Formats: sequence, C-alpha cells, structure tokens
Amino acid sequence: MKTILIVILAGLVIIAGAFYWYSWRPTQIRQECVDATLSGVVVDGAYELCLLRHGLEK
Repeated sequence: MKTILIVILAGLVIIAGAFYWYSWRPTQIRQECVDATLSGVVVDGAYELCLLRHGLEK
C-alpha cells in the first residue's frame, strides 16, 4: 500500500513538473517579453531577443 502511494505521488510530481516546464513557464516568459517590449523603447527584434535570452525560440 505504501509503495503504491509513493508511486502515485511521484507520478503526480512528474506531471506537475512537466506542466510547469512546458506550459506555464513559456507562457510567463512570453508575457514578460511582451510587457518589456511595450513599456520600453521598441527596437527591431526586441521580442525575439528577449525570448532567446530566456531560453525560448520564436
């Protein structure tokens, strides 16, 4: 019984981590880049540079 609970808990942690890394994190980074390019001086390619700086592609 204890082993099954540990396996289920580990699975939930892995699923939550994957959701954060592949869905939540990129969305937040894109939003920050949009906010940065709208509030500051707009330079050609500023959004793309911001994404690259945070580890995301276009």
